[in-house]
Amino acid sequence: MPNTIKATRVSISLGAISLNGYQMPDGSYRLAGRNVTDAIDVQHKSLGEVMGVKSLKQLPGADLAWGNIKADTGESFVPVALEDASKYWLQMALKGNQKAAAITEACLVEALERRFDEAFNIVKSEAERNLLFKARTQGIQTRRSWSDAVKDWVVKKGLTKNPKGIHCYRNATEKLYKLCFGLSCKQMKLQFGENCRDNLSEADLRFLDLVETLAMFLIDQFNAYPVDAVEQVFKNNSLKSRIPQGKLELKAA
Repeated sequence: MPNTIKATRVSISLGAISLNGYQMPDGSYRLAGRNVTDAIDVQHKSLGEVMGVKSLKQLPGADLAWGNIKADTGESFVPVALEDASKYWLQMALKGNQKAAAITEACLVEALERRFDEAFNIVKSEAERNLLFKARTQGIQTRRSWSDAVKDWVVKKGLTKNPKGIHCYRNATEKLYKLCFGLSCKQMKLQFGENCRDNLSEADLRFLDLVETLAMFLIDQFNAYPVDAVEQVFKNNSLKSRIPQGKLELKAA
């Protein structure tokens, strides 16, 4: 009978997502399978389905070569290699899972950013990096939802080849930034960088997210023209009363 293998558990964070990480006896790292699926709000069985195995014990690193696996804290878990977790999230992103897409994109950006930070001798604490990761994942999911809402409206109206439909997202986003912060998309990028949302303060990002959410409600529920939907958020007193004034502050260093 295989021996019980003990793994050392630590808790790690991907933005607002808490994960259990484990160091195996050979020094390699694993994630708990349950955490990998919970992170993107899907059923646990999808991990095996997407990875093409009938049993999670057939995943690399989860087979009987390790014997019976337990953490030093006592719980049993399905160990998932970092490569497999990344591959799974990517596949789920391609299937349209927004949380998986946000995690995948934010991980790629952070990997590149770390190398640039090292090249320019810029030091960031892990707490700072985690705040950036959280802001990115939230921003990516919100942008994707806003984009999808506008795209769906264009398709529903049959305007995919009409100038009004082709330029709809650009015009609606331009109106959004103008009314929220008094700046055009171009001015926002000049002041805050190409990925301007990543550099907004938490208060400004919440403010922008709220306006987008209310505008999307008008688009989805009342079939409003996206540009008009943004304007209505500011014209309608019952909606406007819920919106704080945007201050457009840089995120604290």
